[in-house]
Amino acid sequence: MSTNALDVQGTSTRNAYFPPQFDDARSPCPALNALANHSYIPHSGKNISSWQLCNSINKVYGLSWWYSALLTFPATFWLSSGLTCSLNDLRKHNGIEHDGSLTRADVAEPTDKFAPTAPDQTKLNQILGDATELSLDDLVAIRVARNEELLRSGRTLKGFHNRFANGEVAFTFLTWANPDGKMPVSKLRMWFGEDRLPDELPSATRFHSVAHIRKTVDVVTQKVAAAKKTQ
Repeated sequence: MSTNALDVQGTSTRNAYFPPQFDDARSPCPALNALANHSYIPHSGKNISSWQLCNSINKVYGLSWWYSALLTFPATFWLSSGLTCSLNDLRKHNGIEHDGSLTRADVAEPTDKFAPTAPDQTKLNQILGDATELSLDDLVAIRVARNEELLRSGRTLKGFHNRFANGEVAFTFLTWANPDGKMPVSKLRMWFGEDRLPDELPSATRFHSVAHIRKTVDVVTQKVAAAKKTQ
């Protein structure tokens, strides 16, 4: 499957990277943490407006402005009951955050209120290993494995959280896949493991419409369901 980039944005130059300081807020989401670490949103990770978040996702990751708005405005209001939020709000367990993350550890107990933000090295190594590139099917296999791990622990993803988990796979693919459908592990390791962006912004070579993003999420959902049936 190709990334089907629809357009090219105006610039490929990214902001400089600065690691978080002691009192900075960060989330379980590497995509948003990277935006803060490169100062596309406030580096503190606090008092982020819906507009800032929407525009930054559009500018950096190449998602259409409308899709970015569909993600950010309802989520900000849901998590903070307003139009500003902190990355710490995304740590709220079973808010937008969910069990079975690709690279973050689950909460220790289902009753825990906040999820970890740092990458889990075991999960990270399971995804990246010694490979130099990954395909969409490789990421789908990891998504299926995470779902199986949850079932063995007596947990499961349902409804919105299941759709969102599949959406994370689709977003990763759309963000980092080359035209041949392969994702360079060097970029994934930087993003997943260090919450930072490579020198060239993803949006420099791609722009994804609402329809194309939803189609890719549907493809991932079908692949996950098909893998489950064969087990």
